[in-house]
This record gives sequence, structure tokens and C-alpha cells, in this order.
Amino acid sequence: MSPSDFLGFVGEASMDDVSHFRMIRTARANRYMVLLKFRSGKKAKEWQKEWNGKVFNSMEPETCHVVFVKTVEVQAVDSQAQHGGTATHQNTLLSHSATSPQRATISSTGQSSSIPSATLSTRPLAPPTPALVELPTCPVCLERMDETTGLLTIICQHVFHCTCLQKWKGSGCPVCRYTQDEFRRSSQGALYEDEPAECSVCHSDVNLWICLICGVVGCGRYDGAHAFDHYKETSHAFAMDLATQRVWDYVGDAYVHRIIQSKTDGKLVELPAADNSALDPPDWTDAVPREKLENMSVEYTHLLTSQLESQRAYFEEIVERAVDKASQASAAAASAQEAAEKVTANFRSLHTQYDKLENETLPNLERDKTRAEKRAEKFEAMARKMEKEWREEKTMNESLMQRIEHLTSEVESLKVTNADLTEQNRDLTFFISGSERLKNESEDIVQGTVSVPEPQTNKKKGKGKGRR
Repeated sequence: MSPSDFLGFVGEASMDDVSHFRMIRTARANRYMVLLKFRSGKKAKEWQKEWNGKVFNSMEPETCHVVFVKTVEVQAVDSQAQHGGTATHQNTLLSHSATSPQRATISSTGQSSSIPSATLSTRPLAPPTPALVELPTCPVCLERMDETTGLLTIICQHVFHCTCLQKWKGSGCPVCRYTQDEFRRSSQGALYEDEPAECSVCHSDVNLWICLICGVVGCGRYDGAHAFDHYKETSHAFAMDLATQRVWDYVGDAYVHRIIQSKTDGKLVELPAADNSALDPPDWTDAVPREKLENMSVEYTHLLTSQLESQRAYFEEIVERAVDKASQASAAAASAQEAAEKVTANFRSLHTQYDKLENETLPNLERDKTRAEKRAEKFEAMARKMEKEWREEKTMNESLMQRIEHLTSEVESLKVTNADLTEQNRDLTFFISGSERLKNESEDIVQGTVSVPEPQTNKKKGKGKGRR
């Protein structure tokens, strides 16, 4: 099963849940294991329950064996000492806690593992620019590769995007042409063979060229020229002939002979054609001398190195600017946080005062207000009562004054009458007493005159006049 077949077998849903697939060789040549790093432990458990024991196809008896792996020990062979030692490092890839993300593995001897999620501080400091590590790019789409895009590491240890490798026709590696065709043919026959290649536009199956950037297949310029049309639309300059595996450069309008590194001795050798035999001389198909190819390779290497160096300087400058902006933003965030803390402290103080006013002062004031309102109502009732009584007293006093005045006038009139009657009584008394005396007197006084004196006058004078 090729990597693209494996991705088609697990499906899009699994690729969304898995952040990294890693194929690992086994002791048997036609089998491999796959480590799957899931984004969450819950998805890993669900995937293990669903896929464990599932058959690969109805024609083969083998099934998936999906298990959880606690640790994986990776032994990397030193490239400079084939007979020398090895470098061993051990990584903890899975903890059985439900919170740690987990990996699951499918194949004939499937395994699973996980890497604990890294904790990030709330405000990480910007790293120094010389220590920055550039993210690798996908050889197919030339985009940056990280775990958020879904990665696949195939058996030859080259890493690609899952979606990019799905579009790649054939089981060979797009970088080193490592293939599993002999394993697939010997173990599974023609069941998993690739579908016949055809032009993506006119569906022609002859004279086909594949874009080395995005994997689009088109026919040659002597047929429908759809491969050349793809170059004009996307500016992807390199296309490979599927029959001869030669690479054509549309910009230079010439073939580009691929130079690769041998796995045995590390030397640079040319990639042979598809029908090349091991007994043929290595340069029998060269269109130009090998020295020229080597010079071209060195020139392109220097050109690529200079361009990459300029790009590195450019992006380092961008990163420095970003670090400066991040530092300024961090300082602004710190000042804003201090201001927010002061505002929070003031708010807490105001909230405490508000709680005190609401819980203590306001109830006391409300009680005092209720008490004052009751007293005011009481005083108002008293005032109304006193006003009523005052009005009654006033009315009574007025009636009494009128009565007093009436009685005073009556007393005055009675006094006058009394005085008059007193005078009359006195006169009558005097008259009676005088009459009685005159009866007893001689006749000399009979012809006399009697006069009554004026009130408040001397009685002696009156008497004298009377005597006269």
C-alpha cells in the first residue's frame, strides 16, 4: 500500500484529526508501521475503537492492529560512519491520561503513540533572531509545513503535506524516487496498482507530463499542450515526462538532468531513465557532457545559495521588526495591564464603599427616614388637632368677649339705674323722714320750703337750707 493509498484508506476525517503520520520500516520488506499523532486524546481513543480489527480490503485476510504506544526509541545511523556507532535518543510519546494527546498506528503491525501538549506561558519572550529555526517547506507545494496542516513522513523519511501527496501519482517519493512497487506487486498483486495516468483536461493517456510543483498531469505540447497551458497559468516551470522521467524547464526551454545523492556512498549521480538498465554505462543517455552538467549544477547551487541567503537576511530583518513590534506591544500591554490593575483596585474600593453604603448606611437612613416620617405624621396630626382646638378656643373667646361686652353694657346701664334708684330711694327716705318730723313740729315750719340738695354736695348746707 503506497502512501497515497494509505491516505485514501484512512479518509479525510482521519487526516483532519491527525497532525502527523510517520511511516516506519519493519523487518519484513513488504510491511511497514505508521505512527499517528492525534490532535486530542479523545479522538485517538475513538479512532482506536473504530479501526482496530478493520480489514484493509475484502481480498486480503490481514486486518489493522491499532494499539497505544507509551514510548518509542529511535536509533539514527550516523551518515559519516557506516561501520561506527549510532546515536540513540528516546522520546516520551504517549501518556495514558485522558488529557494528553495520543497517536494511533495502522498497518499489519499497527502501533500508536502521543506527545504531551506543550504548555505556553501567557506572555512569551521573543527569541533572539540568530537562534530562529526556519520551518521546512513541502517539496510539492513549497509551502511551510507545521502540524496544523497535517504532515506525512514516508518510509524514505521525506515529509510532505497529506493533501499534496494524495495528488502525486505513483508510489515513488517526489524527492528521491524511493518506490515500493516491487513490494506492492509481490504482496498484493494488481489490486492496489495506480489508476492509468491521463491528462487532467483532455484525458489523454499518451505523452503525459506531470508538474513537479503541484502534481497536475497534462499532455505534451505536440498533443493538447495542456501541460504548457498549466505552466502559463501557474508559472510552475518544471514538468517531468512520465515515460522517460526527464524534467523539462519551461523557462530555460530545455531539459534539466536531475542530480541526486547516492544512498550507498553519498556521491552525486544522475537519475537514470525509466527503461535504463544497470548494465548500461552511466552516461549513455547524456545529452550534454558531464562536465557541463557539473558546472551547471555548481552554478545553480551557488545561485540558489545566494538567493536563499538574501531571502534569509530579508526574512531575518522582517523577524527583527516583528520582534521590535512585539516588544513595543508587550510594553504597551504591560502599561495597559498596570492601568487596568489600578482601575480594578479603584473599582474594588468603590465597590466596597458601595457595598458598605448599600448594606449599612442606606438601611440606617431608611430607618431614620421611616421614623422621621412617622414623627412628622404624628406632629402633623397634633398640629391639626391644636389648630382645631385653637379655632374652637378662638370662637369661644369671641363669643365670650361679645357676651362680656354685652354684660358690661348691661352692668353700666344697671349701675346708672341703680344710682338713679339710689337717689330716688334717698329722696324718698328723706321725704318720709321729713314728713314724720314735720308732723311733730310746730306750725311755724308748716309754711316753710324744703329743697333737696344736689348730689355730692355738703349735707350741712342742705340741711341748713332745709332748715330754712
